[in-house]
Amino acid sequence: MRLSNLSTLSLLTVLGVAAVLLGGSALFVQLKAQNKVANHTVSEIASQKPADDEIFWRAYITQVGGVQAYKQFSNAVARVPVQLQHSKAHIFGRLLYEVEGIKGFQACDMQFSMGCYHEFFAQAIARNGRAAITQFGEVCASLPVIDKGNCRHGIGHGIQSWLGYTPADLVEGIALCAGLPGADTDAYGGCVSGLYMEYNLRTMIASSTSIRTLVEGDYNAPCDSVLPGDQSVCAFWLPSWWYLLQSHKTTPTSQVDFAELGDRCRALPFSLEVKNSCFRGIARNVVSGEASSTPSGATACDIASETVDEKRLCRSFLALIYFNLGKPQAAESACAGLQAEALLYCKSFASGKVDFPHMTPLIEI
Repeated sequence: MRLSNLSTLSLLTVLGVAAVLLGGSALFVQLKAQNKVANHTVSEIASQKPADDEIFWRAYITQVGGVQAYKQFSNAVARVPVQLQHSKAHIFGRLLYEVEGIKGFQACDMQFSMGCYHEFFAQAIARNGRAAITQFGEVCASLPVIDKGNCRHGIGHGIQSWLGYTPADLVEGIALCAGLPGADTDAYGGCVSGLYMEYNLRTMIASSTSIRTLVEGDYNAPCDSVLPGDQSVCAFWLPSWWYLLQSHKTTPTSQVDFAELGDRCRALPFSLEVKNSCFRGIARNVVSGEASSTPSGATACDIASETVDEKRLCRSFLALIYFNLGKPQAAESACAGLQAEALLYCKSFASGKVDFPHMTPLIEI
């Protein structure tokens, strides 16, 4: 016989009281989580601590599915401070994998510095090893061209965090990335770039201060221990590491010394092509540090540069970043003040007309 609404309410009340008396049983935790889903708005959840987020989002993923839950999660997390968004996306990625397994992959996107993807890949690879790497590689190869490299970048993060953070682990990761379909078409957004970023910045480790430590003053590591063909991508990620080493020494009101970043790029004992990649890497920190102690726009690139060619490299990649972020005015501003061929070169990046594997313009200069 079906229970009346009153009977159902009474039964739930009894269950809740019993759970409290038993010291908080799993049933009570589940009912409490479901109650949050039903009676709290997503905006309220956004202000809660990560531990509270886990209770809510796990229940919500279970209730509505990963795709719909991530849409609501994105709206909520967009309202919290930028510096917390990536870590919260990591939490969601872990919960998504725990609830839905491999099939939950389609819920993540490129928002919040791909935090959802990064953690999802790491969880899957930690549990399934090389089989997961192969499976995700095939998934990435099936995506639209614009997303392929970013997808493989997330795999790189997962591989490095799974292997560990020794130089030998990095070399092994490079070999694994090379086996992914389409890896040879990536520039700075592919699997190997995910390895270097993770190796240097340790984004998969909970502590925000877990960047790679400086050993014996070697600012060129690990690029001085990898094969020449891998040095360009490696050098691209060095300024991000140098930037964070500086940031840990600066006060909240001081600025990171971009002139020092430029000096370190020029001092690299590698080919001109590798040094060029390093100057492009400086541009990444202009955008990532805009809310903190970073000079605005192209100013940081100019501070780092001593020649027109160095400005062209840094500013053009800055313009490309803004273009990919859907900020066309900022992309154009990144080129302002350049002249002649340097300006035309930069404008090609500002409009996205770039041969990504070779970092060359697709318009005639």
